[in-house]
Amino acid sequence: MFCRIKNNKRGFTLIELMVAAVLLTFGLMTLAMSLFGSIRAQEAAAQQTNAQGLVNQRLAQLSTMANLQNSSDVSVGWNALLAQNGLAETVNINHSLSGTRTTTVSDNNSGTQYEYAAVTISVSWNCGKPGGALCQVQGFERIDKPQAVSP
Repeated sequence: MFCRIKNNKRGFTLIELMVAAVLLTFGLMTLAMSLFGSIRAQEAAAQQTNAQGLVNQRLAQLSTMANLQNSSDVSVGWNALLAQNGLAETVNINHSLSGTRTTTVSDNNSGTQYEYAAVTISVSWNCGKPGGALCQVQGFERIDKPQAVSP
């Protein structure tokens, strides 16, 4: 008669376990790298957003400054605006990072009724780019010189 041999194989071989461990390791490493990349991208986006806020804040301040008038002279605020040309100040991008905010004001069509100031605000900071390159955000606004108001 025929002899039956029981083949009771259960479990995995050592090679199968090693292949599974290697695949799992590569999968987890890929997941961790994408997580760290996402965190870096989020930090860069937050820096950009904060820097743009600093640019917008300064543009609003200068626009308000240009329109300041006292009862006898409309040029009080205008002259204060023009005096801001070349101003560089240290600003906080976030809790641990600072940068430089530079104001450039150029007077155009001076002495005419179409006089205006071209205002450029630039915020730059070291964002950790290779080679020490700086990140920068700029904003531009044209501010018309206020005209005298007749009483």
